Amino acid sequence: YDAYLPYGELLVDEHSSSEDLPYKFNGKLFDEETGLYYYGARYLNPVTSLWYGVDPLAEKYQFLGSYVYCSANPIKIIDVDGNDEFHVNGNGNIIKVVNNNSANITIVNPDGSKKYFSDYETKSILFGWGNEKNRQIIANVAGYYAKAIGIKATVGTIGEIRKDETAYYEPKDNGIWIPAGENGTPDILLKNKYNLMNTLFHEDMHFQDNHRGMGESHFLHASVVSRASSHWTFARTTQAYKGGQAIYFSQLAMNAYYNPPKDANYTKQDVLKLISNFNKTNKGNIRLYFDEKRKIMNISIDNNNLGSLRYKKSDKTMNL
Repeated sequence: YDAYLPYGELLVDEHSSSEDLPYKFNGKLFDEETGLYYYGARYLNPVTSLWYGVDPLAEKYQFLGSYVYCSANPIKIIDVDGNDEFHVNGNGNIIKVVNNNSANITIVNPDGSKKYFSDYETKSILFGWGNEKNRQIIANVAGYYAKAIGIKATVGTIGEIRKDETAYYEPKDNGIWIPAGENGTPDILLKNKYNLMNTLFHEDMHFQDNHRGMGESHFLHASVVSRASSHWTFARTTQAYKGGQAIYFSQLAMNAYYNPPKDANYTKQDVLKLISNFNKTNKGNIRLYFDEKRKIMNISIDNNNLGSLRYKKSDKTMNL
């Protein structure tokens, strides 16, 4: 086993095997030649307890030395990759967030342990109680990213398990809510901050449409997916997220085309225009090819054919 001083200097090196792995303190690569740890953004000197290189966000945190590791508090704080410092206090409130090039949302707890956004159990255990602090953490982090993209609606977390919804807008309280998924935690897609932000943007479109009195329909919901796909965050979402949204839009559009409500305020031609607009404006390089006679939608992403999606009738409006 290896034991370290707070800043990563090796204290004890006891191994039953002759194999010496290069990944040491915080799981980072240790360079034997220089005696430095490689954190991706910068190198850390465990002896002097300093970074080799200025903090890229030094101007934002002028009250800290630009070479200081973990705000000079390595017992309480863990630096994930040399840039990111995203940690919460005992009440679940965010102390500080520093964005970097990492897409995954890492949260550092007061005891120094770290989890991804989607690792926190948020489901209610009994009569709405249980995991309140975890829900507070998720609500605060989601609220932070909602504010970053200009969302003014209330964003929160609920303990109710919803298997088919990563998030939803509730007209009764005008809130955007992140429920617990089948495993009792937020959907795994939401650990990616761009997936999360685009999901919140999608729900904010529902919020705005509701305030305009636009009602509910497959056509309107398809337009929400289209608008969210044209947002800058969509370009940085994962392929799994893009694929899911392409499938979702396709089924909504086909339901709008083949299964319009009696009082529909749109035509089939409007649906075809919506599909064409999706192809032109989405930032995920998604292309849809609608075969009206065969009732299928062919989907490709980055010129890779994902196959054909057959129309499946749904009697629901907001969701399939």
